[in-house]
Amino acid sequence: MWTATWNRTPVQNAFKHFKDHGADFGAINALDYVRRARNFLLNPPAGTLTKIRPNGDVVRYNSATNTFGVLAPNGSPRTFYKPDPAAHGFATNLDYFHAQ
Repeated sequence: MWTATWNRTPVQNAFKHFKDHGADFGAINALDYVRRARNFLLNPPAGTLTKIRPNGDVVRYNSATNTFGVLAPNGSPRTFYKPDPAAHGFATNLDYFHAQ
């Protein structure tokens, strides 16, 4: 489903991410959003950049679609959204990806 946090179950966390980012992907509900996240993270489109964090997280960014996501080592999404330099503070979204 999704990763948990210290104060949210996987379902609660997935729903929070859907509320925050679902409209960016045209997701009609939380399940649709999770499906889209899993599809991007497990079957990344051509041109998607990938790096692996020391903890085993897989970080992906596709500049053509401006899609960013992180997959936990257990196969659950951690996050999935369209980054914005105004929000993350890096000059570009590519800089943001490389800083991960």
